[in-house]
Amino acid sequence: MLHFQLHATNIPDKAVCWAMPRFRLDENLFDAYTFWRPDGIRRSGTIAALGERLVYAGVTPWEQQGDIASAFAASLPALIVRSEATGAGFGIVFVRYAKDWKGGFGFLQRFRPDVVYLYSGYLPAQRVAQGVWAWIVPFDGRDVAPERQVRNLLGSVDALIGTFKPIVTVNLPSWAQPPPDFPTELRRSRPLERIEDAVVFSINEFIHTPYGLWLARKVGSDVLLRAWFKWRDAPDWRKFSPLVEEAHRLGMLFGGGTTCSALYHGENNLSDEEVLDMATRDPEGCLVDAWGQPGVRHGTLSNPRYLNYILRWCQAQIEAGADCLFMDEINAALHDNEGYDDYSLRDFREHLIRTYVQGQGWRLDDPRWRERFKIDLTDRAICPDGTIATFDYRAYLKRNGFVANPLSPQNPLREEWWRFRAQRDREAWRWLVERIREFARQRGRKVFLCANGIASFVDFQVRGVWDLWRVKDGRMDVSASQMKDWAKWVREGWFEAGRKVPVVFFHDWGFGGFPWMEVPPSDRELWMRVRGAEIYAAGGFFAFPVTGLGNHHDALRDGTLHEIARQTAFYQRHRELYLNGTPIAFDELPTEPKQVSTALWVRQEPSMLLIHLINRRVVNFRLQRGPVTVWVPVRDMPQEVKVFSPDGFDGQPTIEREGDRLRLSLPQLEAYCVVVLKFKEMPRWSPNFVPRLYPIQRWERALENTFLVRPGGIVEDDWKLVAFLQGKLHTHLRNPPTFLINAPQGGTLEVFVRGVAQGGARLVFMVDGQPTQVIDLPDRDGKNEPFADEYARTFTFRLPAGKHRITLDNDGNDWAFIEWLAFRGDFVHP
Repeated sequence: MLHFQLHATNIPDKAVCWAMPRFRLDENLFDAYTFWRPDGIRRSGTIAALGERLVYAGVTPWEQQGDIASAFAASLPALIVRSEATGAGFGIVFVRYAKDWKGGFGFLQRFRPDVVYLYSGYLPAQRVAQGVWAWIVPFDGRDVAPERQVRNLLGSVDALIGTFKPIVTVNLPSWAQPPPDFPTELRRSRPLERIEDAVVFSINEFIHTPYGLWLARKVGSDVLLRAWFKWRDAPDWRKFSPLVEEAHRLGMLFGGGTTCSALYHGENNLSDEEVLDMATRDPEGCLVDAWGQPGVRHGTLSNPRYLNYILRWCQAQIEAGADCLFMDEINAALHDNEGYDDYSLRDFREHLIRTYVQGQGWRLDDPRWRERFKIDLTDRAICPDGTIATFDYRAYLKRNGFVANPLSPQNPLREEWWRFRAQRDREAWRWLVERIREFARQRGRKVFLCANGIASFVDFQVRGVWDLWRVKDGRMDVSASQMKDWAKWVREGWFEAGRKVPVVFFHDWGFGGFPWMEVPPSDRELWMRVRGAEIYAAGGFFAFPVTGLGNHHDALRDGTLHEIARQTAFYQRHRELYLNGTPIAFDELPTEPKQVSTALWVRQEPSMLLIHLINRRVVNFRLQRGPVTVWVPVRDMPQEVKVFSPDGFDGQPTIEREGDRLRLSLPQLEAYCVVVLKFKEMPRWSPNFVPRLYPIQRWERALENTFLVRPGGIVEDDWKLVAFLQGKLHTHLRNPPTFLINAPQGGTLEVFVRGVAQGGARLVFMVDGQPTQVIDLPDRDGKNEPFADEYARTFTFRLPAGKHRITLDNDGNDWAFIEWLAFRGDFVHP
C-alpha cells in the first residue's frame, strides 16, 4: 500500500499530479483487463479488442475511445491488468475512493500496438497536498471476477493506516538529492567550434522538456548525444528550439539523430503505398517483420524515396537547432533474409554490368555468366530478354533452391552479392552525409555527424559496448583489464574516418535490453570509475549515461548523477591531459599490486610522459584503496612529478632509480589517476623497453606510405598502417611504408611476423631506395591464416646513422602479416 503526499506551495489551480506510478507493460504478456463502472457493472475484456492506437480501458481525461467510464465504482474502485495466457496480473485499488480520489483518473492506454501503459492514478495537484493512499497488488490473471479480493484489501486499510509510522522523511538521503549545477568556471560561454576539442560526452535521451535540460546543467558535457531522436513518429522539433538555445548558453553542442532502418506502418502519416514502396523484401518478394515485430519494416537503401525520407528528419532537426546528428543503423540493419526488394535487385544488376561488362569486357549475353555464376540467360524467368540486363536475382535464387538460405556457400553469387551490398550501403551513406552537410552549409550552419558504430565520412565515432560488457553472477566484473580492447577500437575509428576523430563509447540499448540496467547503481558507478577511466586512458571518450531510452534510465533517480557530475568535472578541469598526447603502451608497465591497468602516453613538446593508473582491486564489489608502485621504463629522472585524480590525492609520490628504470610509488590509489613526468628533453628508454607500433588488422590499403619517426622511436600517425604487408598478388592493396629517421648513432627496426599467405612472402629492407637486407618467408603451414603461429618471430634490421628513408617492402608472391614494428635507438626530429 502506497501513500503519496505532495509537499509544495503556490500550486497552480489547473495543475495535475501523478500520485501513483505509470507502468510500461509488456504487450506480449498482458492481454486483458478488469474494472467496475460507477453502477457496479464489471468490465472485463482483451486489450487487443480495444483497438490499435490511443484507446483506453478505465477512467481517462484523454481520447474517449475504448472501454471507458466516467468514474470507478465506489465499492470496487480498482483497475486490474491481466495475462490470461500466463495467469499473471496486478492492479491498483484506490483507498477511500469516494472521498480522496473523487475526480481522479486511472486507466490502461494502448498507445500503439507495441506500447501499452497503465496510468495508475492522478488527481488535481491541490487535492494531493492532503495525501492519498492506494494498493498496488498482484492478482490472478485468469480471474475475471476478483471482487472478493478487492473488498478484502479495502477492509484492511483502516487498521493499517491507523498504525502507520513512516520510516522515510521529506529529507532525502544525500544520494537522492540532485548535485548542484556544474561549476560555472569550467563551462564555456558557447559550444566548441571543433568536435576534435570535445572531451566530455553524455547520453541525454531525450531533452524535450526543461527537466532534461535541468539534468544537463548538473554535468559538464561538451556534447549532448541523442537529446533528440526520430525512431517512429517525429515530433515538431521547432517547439524545442529554446532548449537548444539554453544548451548553447551552457557551452554544449546539442545532438539529434534518426534511425536509418526502422519503418513503421502509418508513421508520420505515411500511406500504405509509401511504406510498401520503401520497405525491403525477402527472397520471395514478401514483406519481413523487422526484429520479428509486426507492422515494422526495414527500409531499402536502394530506394531514393527512402533515403530522402531519412534526410527529411535530419533537415528538420538542423533547422530546429541541432548541432550533431547520431545516425543509427546506417546499413539499414538488414537480416540475412532481407534486402531483396526490386530497387536492390536493380542496383545488383547494375553492379554486375559495371563490374564485368564495363570493367572486364564481358558481353551482356556472355557465356561466362553461366560458366562462373550458373546464370541461365535462356531462362526467361531469370533473364526475360536473354541478357544480364534484365537479370532477376530473386528468380535465380528460387530456380537454384537458395530461397531459404540465400547466403549459402553453394550460391555462386553470394560473394558478389555481399560485395554489392557493401558498396551500395557505403554509397547510400555517403549520399546522406553529403546532403546533410550541404543542407547545413546553405543555412550557415555546421553539423557534426556520427553513426552507431565505426563508420566512414563521420566527424566523430560512437560505438556501443555490447560485446565489451563484462559481468559475473549479475555483478560488474573488472577483474581483467580491457585497456587493449578500447585502444583497438580507438585506432579502428581513426582508420575508418581517415583522421584522428574523437572515438566515443556508450551504453547502447537496442531490443535486447539496456545492459547498463542489468547491474545495481553502485556497479554502474564502479564501471564509470574503472572502465570509463580505461577508455580515456586508451585515447577514447566515454558518453556518460544521464538519461536513457524511454526513461528506462535516469541518473538522478538511480543516484548515479553525483558520480557523473564528479567525473565530468575532473575531465573538464584537466581536459588538456586527453587532447595533446600519444598513447604508446597499454598494460606493459609492471605494477604492484598487479590488478592495475596502465597506459603510457608521450608528449613531445614540452617533453613529458603521462602514466594512467586504474585500480581494479575489488572486494565485495568495492574498490580497495591502497598504495601502488609502477616501474617506468626510462633511464632519466624527471624534473617534475604531478598527480591528477578525480578521487583526490593525499601525500606525495616518490620516484627513484632502480637499475635502468624508475620506481614510482604512490601512497594511495582509489580508482584512477594520471601521473605527469616532465623532462628537459625526451627521456631515454630502458634497454628492455621499446614502443611497439601495432598496425591495423584490416584487409585494406594503408592510408599513408610515409611516416616520421620522432624522438623515443615514436612513429607519427602509425594508425594509418595495416598489418598485411602485400606482395605481388594484390597489387591494388600495396602501399609499403617508408619511415623518415634521424638516428645520430644508428639503431634497429624490429619486425614481428606472425604468418604468411600460402604463396609465401619476401621482406625487403631498403635504405634510401637501395635494398640492404632480404628475408625469404616461404609458406610453412599451407594456410592463409594470419594469426597462426606460423613464424611468430622477430626480424631485426640495422638502421644506419644519420638521416635516411627506411622502406619495408614485400616483393614475394603474397602477404606477410606484421603484428608489430619497433624502432630501437636514440632518434631526433628528422
